[in-house]
Amino acid sequence: MEEFRNKIRTKTIILTILGVISIVSLIAMNVVMKVDICAVNGAVEGFFCGVLGTLIVQIPRFRRALKSEEKLKEMYIRQKDERGIKIKEKSGYVAAFISMFALSFAAMFASFFNTAAAIALAFAAFFIVLTFTAVSIYLNKKM
Repeated sequence: MEEFRNKIRTKTIILTILGVISIVSLIAMNVVMKVDICAVNGAVEGFFCGVLGTLIVQIPRFRRALKSEEKLKEMYIRQKDERGIKIKEKSGYVAAFISMFALSFAAMFASFFNTAAAIALAFAAFFIVLTFTAVSIYLNKKM
């Protein structure tokens, strides 16, 4: 259990650093760089706000687990559950996340050059999220 506790501590530290980087990036983009192109600003801000939204949920969850042995055990069981692992494998968990983030970054960078391409890439990333969610719900009910 101590190994799992260390893993959660490491994740908390990494997520905190990622949060600081996101906040600094948002401030730099809006105050220092003063980006005026609407599509660029929206895509990049949306990405960093999404990251911050996820961090606002995950970091307190990890901290509560580190403070309570019972919550830590519950998190360990949830993460090591064979049924959950099998569902993630079947739904293409890793491939979906890699594709989603690659398309999100591509949309962010494309927004500097071509708004239509950026919107198309953003919709493709959104489609992957919808597909991943639908498949996960289906497999959760089936298994």
